[in-house]
Amino acid sequence: DHYGNSRIEQFSWKHLLDLYTCTECGRRQDQCPAYLTDKPLSPKMLIMDMRDHLHARTPQLIQLAGVPQDQRAEASAKIDAEYPDHKPLVGGTILEETLWSCTMCGACMNECPVLIEHVPKIAEMRRSLVLEESRMPKQAETALRSVENSGNPYSLSNQNRAEWAKDLGVKTYAEHPDAEYLYFVGCAASFDEANQKVATSIVKILQSAGVDFAILGKEETCNGDPARRIGNEYLFQMQAEANITTFNKYAVKKVLTGCPHCFNTIKNEYPQFGFNAEVVHHTEFIQQLIDEGSIKLAHADLSELRGKTVTYHDPCYLGRWNGVYEPGRKILEKISGLEQVEMHRHGRQAFCCGAGGGRMWMEETLGKRINRERIQHASEVNADVVATACPFCLTMMMEGASSQNLPIDVADVAQMVAANLADRKDVALHFPKRESVEPRLESWPVPRTEPNANAVHPDDPVEPVALEHELKVGPEDLFPIPMPHMHGHTDGNGAGSDPGAGSATATALAAQPAKGASAGDRAAPPDPAPEFSSTGYPESMTITEEGDSTTD
Repeated sequence: DHYGNSRIEQFSWKHLLDLYTCTECGRRQDQCPAYLTDKPLSPKMLIMDMRDHLHARTPQLIQLAGVPQDQRAEASAKIDAEYPDHKPLVGGTILEETLWSCTMCGACMNECPVLIEHVPKIAEMRRSLVLEESRMPKQAETALRSVENSGNPYSLSNQNRAEWAKDLGVKTYAEHPDAEYLYFVGCAASFDEANQKVATSIVKILQSAGVDFAILGKEETCNGDPARRIGNEYLFQMQAEANITTFNKYAVKKVLTGCPHCFNTIKNEYPQFGFNAEVVHHTEFIQQLIDEGSIKLAHADLSELRGKTVTYHDPCYLGRWNGVYEPGRKILEKISGLEQVEMHRHGRQAFCCGAGGGRMWMEETLGKRINRERIQHASEVNADVVATACPFCLTMMMEGASSQNLPIDVADVAQMVAANLADRKDVALHFPKRESVEPRLESWPVPRTEPNANAVHPDDPVEPVALEHELKVGPEDLFPIPMPHMHGHTDGNGAGSDPGAGSATATALAAQPAKGASAGDRAAPPDPAPEFSSTGYPESMTITEEGDSTTD
């Protein structure tokens, strides 16, 4: 049994095929935010290094041909003993710092002309580190422990999750179980002061439009995205099941989110566990409300954005992962008095804010900070305001501007709409006043002056607490991360064949009833795996003299 992939032979045939289809064009690393800010990650070299490792490993793998699956581990151990100088894949060929540098923004896969899947490979290797060896950056470990103990990565009591809404007249589902929409607030908007203003703005908009909605309050818990991206699949599944139980309790059918990570997880990953609902991001919903005339915006002479130049920053998990690019821009077009400009990296080629892939909870000490590079893109087009649609992007852009003395304000699209409602009530933007200060731009690259806080070394002590859940999730329960943006091909398990569908294994498991249900309620089992001959090929496959395979 293995948890994640720490050995090259543990990857699916599709992932191994990826290693040979690479054309070494370099397009992926030209878009990778980690590579472009001097991190030890190049999507191109990741694939080439894995390919070279597979070449070096081939003599050993040939000896495993035809060995039954239940005997593979023992046979593999014997073979490894014969090759004591064999370099491991994780921590040898692929450095751990390389894996932790990835923001999982998807830029590499978006650019790759031969559809190579980089993010799932990194995710599987992270899983092996976290689930098999309990090895991860200390900050990430702290965040995940907080999610497990408190239901959020901020180490704050989940009992206070709805404190931000106490004076807004917002009902919880416990008080209004028949609400049409669940507003899934998320951790950032519940506990972070800057993002609480975004949540307040969304509520004001919904109330102005007369939308029937409610929140879960203290019944809501983290959606699990940080856990899955960092590599703790067990914790992700625990969080997903907790939320789904609550959703089913209130028969939730429509979910509105203010966070692209919540949006992506509930829409594309919760179906792996049997939950399906209409999920919409707040930019999509607000655009719909404006187009329908459900909310009215103020005239230009009343707009706080009058005369401002605004640029829209595309969140990775809204754009590349779900193809939602236009609603935020169309909303800005409806706000009178502002001028909208585009940064040179926008849309499908947008530059990540640096917080994805669990990086929000890890210190960045290598190279230049990704968020500071991104805010400089806004400065290059002389933007007065950066419009965001993600709580992580909001936090990262605000830090990037303030740390470099850039005269750029940052606000969520919802804040801009709420501040320009014709019937607005105390939802002004209140951009801070700044003194005229010379910008202090961070140069590229920044010399390394301190040990990398995210480095993991073999002599690091393993804390017993970190091992508590190591074996509570079996390898058969590790679902692949759905690739909703891919183009109809699969990863060998069926993932990616249908946007948001997840793997065939996950779909079959999701169709099964909860533990304790009768066997008659279970879905039909999948087709049995093909019988393998001594040659290692399926019995139904024959090899012609020319070497071509045919299947009966």
